[in-house]
Amino acid sequence: MSEVTEMSVSFTAKVMAAVRAVETQRVDALFTDPLAAQLAGKEAIETAIPRLEEYEKQGRPFTSVRTRYFDDFLNKYSQNIRQIVLLGSGMDTRAFRLNWQPGTHVYEIDQGDVLLYRESVLSGIIPKCTRHSICADLKESIWVKLLLEKGYQPLEASIWLML
Repeated sequence: MSEVTEMSVSFTAKVMAAVRAVETQRVDALFTDPLAAQLAGKEAIETAIPRLEEYEKQGRPFTSVRTRYFDDFLNKYSQNIRQIVLLGSGMDTRAFRLNWQPGTHVYEIDQGDVLLYRESVLSGIIPKCTRHSICADLKESIWVKLLLEKGYQPLEASIWLML
């Protein structure tokens, strides 16, 4: 992985992966994400731990609960829906860690530097669906055209998550 690519990735995106990495290590984990620690890196994990401990003391493990909620939602509703669109996908690993039905397409849309970094870290790891990475700024309308070019079928049912 190039130093430039890693340096340009938002530290916030890495911290979100760090939250999932820390949760994965808990005995009573709400979910497991075996790829999160690789994506986060040591610095982001060390930065996240004190804040997560404070949130836990306050009874506010927001990110872990949110991750579990959306995992459960996707597991329930993707039984009959084969198109999943993740807006602002960041370091999300659902394409790799959830058990998708055959024929499921996951469209991950985010900034190019984030997706390129994630691709470099996860190279060689096989997703459990047909995965489409779309490098685009969600503030620009071009992402809609790119989504269609990647095979998204607007007349078929789909699930959209903004992460």
